Amino acid sequence: MQKSTIIRISRFIIAVSLIVYVLFFVELQNIISSFKEVNLLLFSSALLLLIPNLFFQFLKWKYLLNSTINFYDNRKIIRSLFVGLSSGIFTPMRLGEYYGRSLDINKSSVTEIAALTFIDKLFVLVSVVLIGGVFFVFFVSDFLHLNIIVKIGAYALIIILPLIPFLFIIFTKSHSAARFMKIKIFARIAEKLSSLKTVNHTILLVTFFYSVVIYFIYTLQYSLLLTAFESDSLIQQNFIMSNVIMFSKALIPQISFGELGVRESTSVFYSTFFNISGAAAFNASILIFTINLLLPALIGLFFITKKD
Repeated sequence: MQKSTIIRISRFIIAVSLIVYVLFFVELQNIISSFKEVNLLLFSSALLLLIPNLFFQFLKWKYLLNSTINFYDNRKIIRSLFVGLSSGIFTPMRLGEYYGRSLDINKSSVTEIAALTFIDKLFVLVSVVLIGGVFFVFFVSDFLHLNIIVKIGAYALIIILPLIPFLFIIFTKSHSAARFMKIKIFARIAEKLSSLKTVNHTILLVTFFYSVVIYFIYTLQYSLLLTAFESDSLIQQNFIMSNVIMFSKALIPQISFGELGVRESTSVFYSTFFNISGAAAFNASILIFTINLLLPALIGLFFITKKD
Protein backbone atom coordinates (compact mmCIF):
# COMPACT_ATOMS: atom_id res chain seq x y z
CA MET A 1 0.00 0.00 0.00
CA GLN A 2 1.34 3.44 -0.95
CA LYS A 3 2.35 5.88 1.77
CA SER A 4 -0.12 8.53 0.52
CA THR A 5 -2.98 6.02 0.76
CA ILE A 6 -1.98 5.10 4.32
CA ILE A 7 -1.92 8.79 5.29
CA ARG A 8 -5.39 9.39 3.82
CA ILE A 9 -6.81 6.34 5.60
CA SER A 10 -5.21 7.51 8.85
CA ARG A 11 -6.77 10.98 8.54
CA PHE A 12 -10.16 9.43 7.85
CA ILE A 13 -9.83 7.13 10.89
CA ILE A 14 -8.86 10.09 13.08
CA ALA A 15 -11.91 12.07 11.89
CA VAL A 16 -14.29 9.14 12.44
CA SER A 17 -12.76 8.40 15.85
CA LEU A 18 -13.28 12.00 16.98
CA ILE A 19 -16.90 11.92 15.80
CA VAL A 20 -17.51 8.61 17.63
CA TYR A 21 -15.86 10.06 20.74
CA VAL A 22 -18.20 13.07 20.65
CA LEU A 23 -21.22 10.79 20.18
CA PHE A 24 -20.37 9.13 23.50
CA PHE A 25 -21.21 12.44 25.16
CA VAL A 26 -24.15 13.40 22.92
CA GLU A 27 -26.99 10.93 22.45
CA LEU A 28 -27.85 10.20 18.82
CA GLN A 29 -31.56 10.59 19.57
CA ASN A 30 -30.94 14.15 20.82
CA ILE A 31 -29.10 14.98 17.60
CA ILE A 32 -31.99 13.72 15.47
CA SER A 33 -34.53 15.50 17.67
CA SER A 34 -32.54 18.73 17.40
CA PHE A 35 -32.66 18.54 13.59
CA LYS A 36 -36.45 18.09 13.71
CA GLU A 37 -36.87 21.25 15.77
CA VAL A 38 -34.43 23.47 13.83
CA ASN A 39 -35.46 27.07 13.09
CA LEU A 40 -35.62 27.04 9.28
CA LEU A 41 -35.38 30.83 8.96
CA LEU A 42 -32.09 30.98 10.90
CA PHE A 43 -30.79 27.89 9.13
CA SER A 44 -31.62 29.41 5.72
CA SER A 45 -29.93 32.68 6.71
CA ALA A 46 -26.73 30.80 7.62
CA LEU A 47 -26.87 28.92 4.33
CA LEU A 48 -27.37 32.10 2.28
CA LEU A 49 -24.36 33.71 3.98
CA LEU A 50 -22.25 31.23 2.02
CA ILE A 51 -22.73 33.54 -0.99
CA PRO A 52 -21.05 36.64 0.54
CA ASN A 53 -18.51 34.33 2.19
CA LEU A 54 -17.37 32.93 -1.18
CA PHE A 55 -17.68 36.34 -2.83
CA PHE A 56 -15.24 37.95 -0.40
CA GLN A 57 -12.90 34.96 -0.68
CA PHE A 58 -12.93 35.51 -4.44
CA LEU A 59 -12.31 39.27 -4.04
CA LYS A 60 -9.37 38.62 -1.72
CA TRP A 61 -7.78 36.01 -4.01
CA LYS A 62 -8.41 38.20 -7.07
CA TYR A 63 -6.82 41.20 -5.33
CA LEU A 64 -3.71 39.19 -4.41
CA LEU A 65 -3.27 37.88 -7.97
CA ASN A 66 -4.00 41.27 -9.56
CA SER A 67 -1.64 43.22 -7.35
CA THR A 68 1.32 40.80 -7.28
CA ILE A 69 1.56 38.84 -10.54
CA ASN A 70 -0.78 40.95 -12.72
CA PHE A 71 -3.16 38.06 -13.35
CA TYR A 72 -6.64 39.33 -14.34
CA ASP A 73 -8.54 36.35 -15.80
CA ASN A 74 -11.58 36.26 -13.47
CA ARG A 75 -12.83 32.95 -14.84
CA LYS A 76 -9.54 31.24 -14.03
CA ILE A 77 -9.33 32.99 -10.67
CA ILE A 78 -12.73 31.55 -9.73
CA ARG A 79 -11.65 28.10 -10.92
CA SER A 80 -8.41 28.41 -8.98
CA LEU A 81 -10.27 29.28 -5.77
CA PHE A 82 -12.76 26.41 -5.97
CA VAL A 83 -10.25 23.81 -7.17
CA GLY A 84 -8.07 24.85 -4.23
CA LEU A 85 -10.97 24.41 -1.80
CA SER A 86 -11.69 20.99 -3.28
CA SER A 87 -8.02 19.93 -3.10
CA GLY A 88 -7.61 21.16 0.46
CA ILE A 89 -10.54 19.39 2.07
CA PHE A 90 -8.84 15.98 1.80
CA THR A 91 -5.50 17.05 3.27
CA PRO A 92 -4.36 17.97 6.81
CA MET A 93 -4.24 21.72 7.41
CA ARG A 94 -5.68 21.94 3.87
CA LEU A 95 -2.18 21.71 2.39
CA GLY A 96 -3.61 20.45 -0.90
CA GLU A 97 -5.09 23.90 -1.45
CA TYR A 98 -1.61 25.35 -1.97
CA TYR A 99 -1.11 23.15 -5.04
CA GLY A 100 -4.76 23.12 -6.16
CA ARG A 101 -4.90 26.89 -6.57
CA SER A 102 -1.93 26.83 -8.93
CA LEU A 103 -3.52 24.50 -11.50
CA ASP A 104 -5.39 27.25 -13.35
CA ILE A 105 -2.82 30.02 -12.86
CA ASN A 106 -0.31 29.25 -15.61
CA LYS A 107 1.36 32.66 -15.47
CA SER A 108 3.39 31.86 -12.35
CA SER A 109 5.14 28.91 -10.75
CA VAL A 110 3.54 26.59 -8.22
CA THR A 111 5.91 28.05 -5.61
CA GLU A 112 4.69 31.60 -6.20
CA ILE A 113 1.00 30.63 -6.07
CA ALA A 114 1.65 28.58 -2.95
CA ALA A 115 3.32 31.64 -1.37
CA LEU A 116 0.30 33.81 -2.24
CA THR A 117 -2.02 31.13 -0.84
CA PHE A 118 0.07 31.17 2.32
CA ILE A 119 -0.42 34.94 2.63
CA ASP A 120 -4.16 34.44 2.07
CA LYS A 121 -4.36 31.74 4.78
CA LEU A 122 -2.01 33.56 7.12
CA PHE A 123 -4.36 36.52 7.42
CA VAL A 124 -7.29 34.21 8.09
CA LEU A 125 -5.28 32.93 11.05
CA VAL A 126 -4.38 36.50 12.04
CA SER A 127 -8.10 37.37 12.09
CA VAL A 128 -8.87 34.35 14.27
CA VAL A 129 -6.07 35.20 16.70
CA LEU A 130 -6.87 38.91 16.86
CA ILE A 131 -10.67 38.74 17.10
CA GLY A 132 -11.27 35.24 18.45
CA GLY A 133 -8.43 35.71 20.92
CA VAL A 134 -10.05 38.76 22.47
CA PHE A 135 -13.29 36.84 22.99
CA PHE A 136 -11.31 33.89 24.38
CA VAL A 137 -9.51 36.08 26.94
CA PHE A 138 -12.85 37.62 27.90
CA PHE A 139 -14.34 34.12 28.31
CA VAL A 140 -11.41 32.68 30.31
CA SER A 141 -11.07 35.73 32.55
CA ASP A 142 -14.78 35.53 33.31
CA PHE A 143 -14.49 31.95 34.57
CA LEU A 144 -11.04 32.11 36.18
CA HIS A 145 -11.46 35.63 37.62
CA LEU A 146 -8.09 36.82 36.27
CA ASN A 147 -6.68 40.06 37.64
CA ILE A 148 -6.37 43.17 35.50
CA ILE A 149 -2.59 42.77 34.89
CA VAL A 150 -3.01 39.27 33.43
CA LYS A 151 -5.90 40.49 31.27
CA ILE A 152 -3.87 43.41 29.89
CA GLY A 153 -0.91 41.11 29.23
CA ALA A 154 -3.10 38.62 27.37
CA TYR A 155 -4.74 41.34 25.26
CA ALA A 156 -1.34 42.88 24.47
CA LEU A 157 0.02 39.49 23.32
CA ILE A 158 -3.01 38.94 21.09
CA ILE A 159 -2.59 42.38 19.52
CA ILE A 160 1.17 41.87 18.95
CA LEU A 161 0.90 38.43 17.29
CA PRO A 162 -1.02 39.65 14.19
CA LEU A 163 1.73 42.25 13.59
CA ILE A 164 4.27 39.50 12.77
CA PRO A 165 3.37 39.32 9.03
CA PHE A 166 3.85 43.09 8.71
CA LEU A 167 7.20 42.90 10.54
CA PHE A 168 8.23 40.07 8.21
CA ILE A 169 7.59 42.23 5.14
CA ILE A 170 9.63 45.07 6.68
CA PHE A 171 12.47 42.61 7.33
CA THR A 172 12.47 41.29 3.74
CA LYS A 173 13.07 44.84 2.48
CA SER A 174 15.83 45.57 4.99
CA HIS A 175 19.63 45.39 4.65
CA SER A 176 19.70 42.36 6.95
CA ALA A 177 17.55 40.41 4.51
CA ALA A 178 19.91 41.38 1.67
CA ARG A 179 22.74 39.64 3.51
CA PHE A 180 20.69 36.43 3.70
CA MET A 181 20.09 36.63 -0.05
CA LYS A 182 23.83 36.20 -0.63
CA ILE A 183 23.58 32.66 0.76
CA LYS A 184 23.02 30.25 -2.15
CA ILE A 185 19.94 28.43 -0.82
CA PHE A 186 18.17 31.68 0.13
CA ALA A 187 19.09 33.21 -3.21
CA ARG A 188 17.38 30.33 -5.04
CA ILE A 189 14.23 30.73 -2.96
CA ALA A 190 14.23 34.49 -3.58
CA GLU A 191 14.57 33.89 -7.32
CA LYS A 192 11.52 31.60 -7.37
CA LEU A 193 9.52 34.15 -5.41
CA SER A 194 10.75 37.19 -7.32
CA SER A 195 7.27 38.34 -8.40
CA LEU A 196 6.25 38.58 -4.73
CA LYS A 197 8.56 41.55 -4.20
CA THR A 198 5.55 43.69 -5.01
CA VAL A 199 3.84 42.61 -1.77
CA ASN A 200 3.74 45.77 0.34
CA HIS A 201 1.96 47.13 3.39
CA THR A 202 -1.09 48.21 1.39
CA ILE A 203 -1.58 44.71 -0.05
CA LEU A 204 -1.24 43.20 3.41
CA LEU A 205 -3.74 45.64 4.92
CA VAL A 206 -6.32 45.03 2.18
CA THR A 207 -5.83 41.26 2.52
CA PHE A 208 -6.29 41.61 6.27
CA PHE A 209 -9.49 43.62 5.75
CA TYR A 210 -10.97 40.92 3.49
CA SER A 211 -9.96 38.23 6.00
CA VAL A 212 -11.72 40.06 8.85
CA VAL A 213 -14.92 40.36 6.79
CA ILE A 214 -14.79 36.64 5.91
CA TYR A 215 -14.13 35.72 9.53
CA PHE A 216 -17.09 37.83 10.68
CA ILE A 217 -19.38 36.14 8.14
CA TYR A 218 -18.16 32.70 9.26
CA THR A 219 -18.74 33.37 12.97
CA LEU A 220 -22.14 34.89 12.17
CA GLN A 221 -23.06 31.70 10.29
CA TYR A 222 -21.94 29.63 13.26
CA SER A 223 -23.98 31.83 15.64
CA LEU A 224 -27.11 31.54 13.49
CA LEU A 225 -26.79 27.75 13.33
CA LEU A 226 -26.31 27.46 17.09
CA THR A 227 -29.38 29.64 17.65
CA ALA A 228 -31.33 27.65 15.02
CA PHE A 229 -30.76 24.44 16.99
CA GLU A 230 -31.08 26.02 20.45
CA SER A 231 -34.08 28.34 20.19
CA ASP A 232 -33.86 29.45 23.85
CA SER A 233 -30.33 30.80 23.44
CA LEU A 234 -29.31 34.35 22.50
CA ILE A 235 -27.49 34.99 19.24
CA GLN A 236 -25.13 37.45 21.01
CA GLN A 237 -24.08 34.68 23.41
CA ASN A 238 -23.66 32.24 20.53
CA PHE A 239 -21.51 34.78 18.68
CA ILE A 240 -19.13 34.84 21.64
CA MET A 241 -19.14 31.03 21.73
CA SER A 242 -18.38 30.87 17.99
CA ASN A 243 -15.33 33.11 18.45
CA VAL A 244 -14.08 31.08 21.43
CA ILE A 245 -14.44 27.86 19.40
CA MET A 246 -12.61 29.36 16.41
CA PHE A 247 -9.70 30.53 18.55
CA SER A 248 -9.43 27.20 20.40
CA LYS A 249 -9.63 25.22 17.15
CA ALA A 250 -6.78 27.29 15.73
CA LEU A 251 -4.55 26.01 18.56
CA ILE A 252 -5.26 22.35 17.77
CA PRO A 253 -3.22 20.62 15.00
CA GLN A 254 -5.53 20.06 12.01
CA ILE A 255 -4.65 16.48 11.04
CA SER A 256 -8.08 15.00 10.37
CA PHE A 257 -10.15 14.92 7.17
CA GLY A 258 -11.47 18.45 6.59
CA GLU A 259 -10.88 19.22 10.29
CA LEU A 260 -13.86 16.94 10.89
CA GLY A 261 -14.17 15.88 14.51
CA VAL A 262 -11.89 18.62 15.86
CA ARG A 263 -14.52 21.30 15.32
CA GLU A 264 -17.32 19.10 16.68
CA SER A 265 -15.48 18.03 19.83
CA THR A 266 -14.41 21.63 20.54
CA SER A 267 -17.96 22.85 20.03
CA VAL A 268 -19.46 20.20 22.32
CA PHE A 269 -16.82 20.94 24.98
CA TYR A 270 -17.71 24.65 25.15
CA SER A 271 -21.47 24.05 24.90
CA THR A 272 -21.69 23.32 28.64
CA PHE A 273 -20.16 26.73 29.49
CA PHE A 274 -22.72 28.57 27.32
CA ASN A 275 -25.78 26.52 28.33
CA ILE A 276 -26.10 25.03 24.84
CA SER A 277 -27.07 21.39 24.45
CA GLY A 278 -24.38 19.08 23.12
CA ALA A 279 -26.71 18.01 20.30
CA ALA A 280 -27.20 21.62 19.13
CA ALA A 281 -23.45 22.29 19.25
CA PHE A 282 -22.70 19.08 17.34
CA ASN A 283 -25.30 19.76 14.63
CA ALA A 284 -24.19 23.36 14.16
CA SER A 285 -20.57 22.19 13.73
CA ILE A 286 -21.47 19.50 11.20
CA LEU A 287 -23.52 22.00 9.18
CA ILE A 288 -20.84 24.71 9.24
CA PHE A 289 -18.51 22.09 7.75
CA THR A 290 -21.10 21.09 5.15
CA ILE A 291 -21.98 24.65 4.13
CA ASN A 292 -18.55 26.29 4.10
CA LEU A 293 -16.28 23.38 3.15
CA LEU A 294 -18.17 20.48 1.59
CA LEU A 295 -20.44 22.48 -0.75
CA PRO A 296 -17.59 24.65 -2.16
CA ALA A 297 -15.45 21.50 -2.48
CA LEU A 298 -18.18 19.88 -4.59
CA ILE A 299 -18.22 22.97 -6.82
CA GLY A 300 -14.45 22.63 -7.11
CA LEU A 301 -14.87 18.98 -8.07
CA PHE A 302 -17.14 20.11 -10.90
CA PHE A 303 -14.41 22.46 -12.17
CA ILE A 304 -11.80 19.69 -11.89
CA THR A 305 -13.87 17.27 -13.99
CA LYS A 306 -15.13 19.91 -16.43
CA LYS A 307 -13.05 20.40 -19.53
CA ASP A 308 -11.69 23.93 -19.96
